[in-house]
Amino acid sequence: MSLPSVFVKPLAATVMGVILVSLGVNYFTQSPTLLANINPPANNHLHATHLAEELNNTQASSSSLRHIIKDISFDNYKSQFGPLAKSLKNTYIPVHFTVTPDGQLVVTRSIRSLIEYFLSANTEEPIDTIIARINEIFDTALSQPARSQAKEVLRQYLDYKQALVLIEQQQADEQNLSGNVPSYESALQYRKDARMKYLGQEIYDAFFAKDDSLDDYTTGILAINKNHDLSDEQKKQQSLELELILPLEEQAIKKAEHQREALQNDISKAREAGASEDQIFQMRSQVYDQETVERFAARDIQKSKWDSRFNQYRQSRQTILNGDGMSDDDKVQQIKSLQQELFDSREQMRISTLDRIADQKVQ
Repeated sequence: MSLPSVFVKPLAATVMGVILVSLGVNYFTQSPTLLANINPPANNHLHATHLAEELNNTQASSSSLRHIIKDISFDNYKSQFGPLAKSLKNTYIPVHFTVTPDGQLVVTRSIRSLIEYFLSANTEEPIDTIIARINEIFDTALSQPARSQAKEVLRQYLDYKQALVLIEQQQADEQNLSGNVPSYESALQYRKDARMKYLGQEIYDAFFAKDDSLDDYTTGILAINKNHDLSDEQKKQQSLELELILPLEEQAIKKAEHQREALQNDISKAREAGASEDQIFQMRSQVYDQETVERFAARDIQKSKWDSRFNQYRQSRQTILNGDGMSDDDKVQQIKSLQQELFDSREQMRISTLDRIADQKVQ
């Protein structure tokens, strides 16, 4: 089987690491993690789901899904096709399948991770060997009908990879002819359309729905920020509405960020109004746990002490600079002695920068 150059393009070691991490698998430092069982879907077809959802759903039932996980290290990997490519040394093969009680394959993002793991060795062995290795894993780990279903997923994924190369080449040709560079949004849409066309809804949802929702959010934010007809308040409101397209876990992260921002604004206003430290402590307790609130309080005390010392230093420094009867060299020496008296060696390294900032504010 001959595939386009997308499968033989060299990948630097650092880039490889980024790719593997972006897939949610840390092959370089640890073995795959056993996931909690989850309740099965209502039907027995190929079911699309996400590993994040599997991790979050810990309620097992008598008819729960079965997880097939094989912890295969580079050194323990045995195959009729020989050892793994050297670039995969000190890694683990991410073998994790989920099947229903009657043996149907549940399509998860982990299948994509497994395929991409082997494809990452595309510069070291033929693509036919790589595909054979993946099918060998399917044959070893899965029984029918899940085995055949996994091989069909692989076929569709490789078709998508081929199509993506052709689409990108076509875009490059059109750019050379017209001189127009495709927009970021149109490039993402071409890729999304290819994924839907060649993978189908279920595989697409499992492999790429989360990625694409993040991309859609990013492009939406860019469009909002570029729209000069919107007021700041309108941009803020539309940005909040756009967050609804994000995966639930991302929405939760955004919500927590907004809570922290709102709290910080409230604290700033409260301090200006003369709020006590106990009142600030109580305000933070509405958002953070006790340990975090205490950590903030300790940091406030530390900052207050620093501000007191720095203000004392600034006043003394100004007195020296305004003094008569001393040469400039004498003033510099006295200021240096003052810094050594009030600050330790690490703090002294910051003082010249902080002085410049404070002087600019005065001006």
